[in-house]
Amino acid sequence: MKFFSILFSLIFYFNCFSQTFDLYSNVWSFSKTTKRITPINGGNFSYPSSEMLSKIDTLKINGYLLTSFNNFRSDYGKPSVTENKEMTKQSKSYAKKLSESFCHDVNLSENEDEVIATINFILISKIDYNSTDVNKVIADCIFDIFISSDSHMNMLLNSEHTTYGFGVYQNKSSFNICIRSTK
Repeated sequence: MKFFSILFSLIFYFNCFSQTFDLYSNVWSFSKTTKRITPINGGNFSYPSSEMLSKIDTLKINGYLLTSFNNFRSDYGKPSVTENKEMTKQSKSYAKKLSESFCHDVNLSENEDEVIATINFILISKIDYNSTDVNKVIADCIFDIFISSDSHMNMLLNSEHTTYGFGVYQNKSSFNICIRSTK
């Protein structure tokens, strides 16, 4: 099952990037010609070392998300937003639920939007965890994973949405992401 999860993630990320939006990652590079995501310094992805995985702290990643998100929005000329702590609590809880069933929350209120994604550990395998804060780099990567979807990016870059909640959950081979906003 783990093999199929990894295979699906790689096929999705390597083939689905329509690249309507620019990739700002310090970890990934994307070729519009080959429609392939690769490590920014070339080469191939691998599975991260146990030493690298031991340095990952989702509390730190979650703590960086508002700053990383506002930097991401700034790259697109969008204003900064604020974080709603209750919405963040809900997003964290839902990110964990994504491990059981990867689907959008059908119980969202009409004034809320949500984007969800998974980042397989393979895609973070080339982060230089000895010279940089791996948790900050992962937080920065989280928003780039959505550039392949116009609808996801429309929610993330919507100027009318000013309040967001963020959740990242680490399971055995990936991170589940849930980001919510209010209209």
